[in-house]
Amino acid sequence: MDMNLDKYKSAWKKHPGINQLKERDIMNFIEKQSIGISALFRKGLIVDFVLKSGVILSLILFIFLFRENLNMTAFNIAVILSTVILMIFQYKYFREIESVEDSSTGLREAIMKKIDYFNKKYVNAIYIAALSSPLLVISGMMYYFYLQYGRIRPL
Repeated sequence: MDMNLDKYKSAWKKHPGINQLKERDIMNFIEKQSIGISALFRKGLIVDFVLKSGVILSLILFIFLFRENLNMTAFNIAVILSTVILMIFQYKYFREIESVEDSSTGLREAIMKKIDYFNKKYVNAIYIAALSSPLLVISGMMYYFYLQYGRIRPL
């Protein structure tokens, strides 16, 4: 790691005109790069919100279709509540992206803030987003069994 760092330091010193860069120039470059990453993260969260909302709607429909099956209703309500709680956390992470993009602080502080956010909060949001796939599969399987066989076996 230190060897790579020395290589970059020597390349930085050899490049003509590199010393003429101002802190604002470096900050503009970093902002352009991080906005791309932040935009991708925002898009991913929006897609995950849409998927989770679809799962919630499909489970609400199953509650009405299987009112007489108390186990199925309890399962669906538990999944809906836990999904809503996870969506609240994701919404909080989504809102925090804007504060990370604030570049009114110095260069070092802005970089540290972005690194801290993407190393801690981003990872948590990814874990929450990863739960969307199993929820979609479970919901899809329930619809498949209902449409194919006209019923779902009691739990």
